[in-house]
Amino acid sequence: MRFIPGCLLLLLLVSSLSPAHGVLEAWNTSFKCKCMKSVPKLGRRSMIARVAAYMPGDHCPRKEVIVWLKNRSVLCLNPESEWTQRLLINVQR
Repeated sequence: MRFIPGCLLLLLLVSSLSPAHGVLEAWNTSFKCKCMKSVPKLGRRSMIARVAAYMPGDHCPRKEVIVWLKNRSVLCLNPESEWTQRLLINVQR
């Protein structure tokens, strides 16, 4: 008779200590900004292979625009510059 309450108590203890409730959130978010410094513009748009814009959120308090170039380098653009704004408008089309 003591076996069942003991097992239930042990199960309750193990389930309350399990970190599983936060695992998915930890896998899907990085709590750092991706860009440490940024450039105002690139020389040629033809060098760009891919563009990504990240809005401010819990991970980073500022907007970030990241471009991957065809030579496999990665750059951060200044999201406030006019050149970057025009690039984002053209990419959305």
